[in-house]
Amino acid sequence: MRNNLVRNLLGKWRGKMAGKSANDFDKRLGERISQFRTEANISRGSVAKALGVTQAQLGKYELGINCLKANVLPILASLFGRSIEDFFDENPSGSASASKSVL
Repeated sequence: MRNNLVRNLLGKWRGKMAGKSANDFDKRLGERISQFRTEANISRGSVAKALGVTQAQLGKYELGINCLKANVLPILASLFGRSIEDFFDENPSGSASASKSVL
């Protein structure tokens, strides 16, 4: 009986979340991740492995479907040779050395 209750609650929650689209911030951040990964010539598989996620999950980050946890940004910045600020700037500097350091 308890399992049915949990299934019903999860089903209702998923139904409410299914129609929600990513917000603009998640989409812009995802675009930056994809851009920086491509510019650094690093495969999606390599980045996913460094983050401890699947390639499918990384794809969701890049599309802005799922949002990142803050602890992932320093890892991505290090991989791409960027500063954390580059993920948020409208005009990224091009490298971590051109702006503030990652840490």
